[in-house]
Amino acid sequence: MLITVPIRNPEYLKKLGDAGLKIYFVTADTHWNQPGDEKHPSGLERTLSDLELLLSAVPDAYVMLRLNVSPPPEWVNSHPEEMVTYSDGSHERTICTSVSGEPIDGMHSLCSEAWRRDADAALDEYFDELEKSPHFDRIIGFFLCAGGTSEWYYPTGLVKSRGAYGDFSEPFRKEYEKYLRRKYGDEATLRRVWGRPDATFERPIIPEPSERQYIWDADDKILSALRNWEVEGRSIGMKLDMNAKMPANVGVFLITAHPICTGLARRWTGISMTT
Repeated sequence: MLITVPIRNPEYLKKLGDAGLKIYFVTADTHWNQPGDEKHPSGLERTLSDLELLLSAVPDAYVMLRLNVSPPPEWVNSHPEEMVTYSDGSHERTICTSVSGEPIDGMHSLCSEAWRRDADAALDEYFDELEKSPHFDRIIGFFLCAGGTSEWYYPTGLVKSRGAYGDFSEPFRKEYEKYLRRKYGDEATLRRVWGRPDATFERPIIPEPSERQYIWDADDKILSALRNWEVEGRSIGMKLDMNAKMPANVGVFLITAHPICTGLARRWTGISMTT
């Protein structure tokens, strides 16, 4: 895979194709998010330009589109009811690069039905136009991106230094209610599993910051494993004889679904961390 947008050198792209690289990764935006102006191309215009550049250099290339479905900043600022809302009723001014490089009044909730509706319409428009391109048959797939750096997270945390926490927005409440109804079926089961007689579907309990914490320094564990390569029959923390003849596994795999973490997550939120 290769992100092609920053690469504007046809000769370099051709060398990549000659080396056997045939599947390329192209970032893209809808016209809704990037309508364009006299100085800047629209999202669709940029996509078509990138496809033309790539396929002129590598005619047999296939393309995966990394398609941003975030709203424009004007949409976010005009829909405060769709923003992430903290326990004190506030929104957090932030920069979300998939929306704009400029600050917005608050981050739109990724649970927002209004955003999904308008993003659906933007996608319909985008693909209706993209299908007219002579290079459309070289597109083999796409995946949708949004949130901070287009990676589906909130650029501002849900727990603020002043003590406020989230999310208390109506879009999240609706989405959380749907999830709880699917998972537990009835409120009696919800209350039994959570150990909370006051738990309800319509007004889900949002755990306070102190209830979300499990003190365990993952960074220290990861750095320790990186400093001491793991090998068969060894445990973390032992010195490794670099001259010894033994198989080594280079790298670190962090298991977030640790039994302790999983149990705490179920107790506080009812959400299983395992698949």
